[in-house]
Amino acid sequence: MASSGGYSIYVDAELNLDKLKKDLQTKGLKLPLTVDNSGAKKASKTLEDISNKMEDANSQVSQFGLTWQEASSIMSKCVDIIEKMTDQVFELDTSLTELI
Repeated sequence: MASSGGYSIYVDAELNLDKLKKDLQTKGLKLPLTVDNSGAKKASKTLEDISNKMEDANSQVSQFGLTWQEASSIMSKCVDIIEKMTDQVFELDTSLTELI
């Protein structure tokens, strides 16, 4: 039957659930479906491990008596000193080359 440019087909069908179930089982799908929460347990365990590692890292940093900001400041000063030393070495090298 044509209606507004489209076609529609009337079908009288009977669904064979036994055959459908058998076909799904041969494809490897087990019915009824069962779901476990092993993935959620693994994710929870991983998050717990990460939390424990972060607490350990925090306690080790506090044993040194340094906060993150203090450690960062020390590293920044070290980088500044190395940059200044590098500049001085280049300046010394330039002055020695001019003498030759």
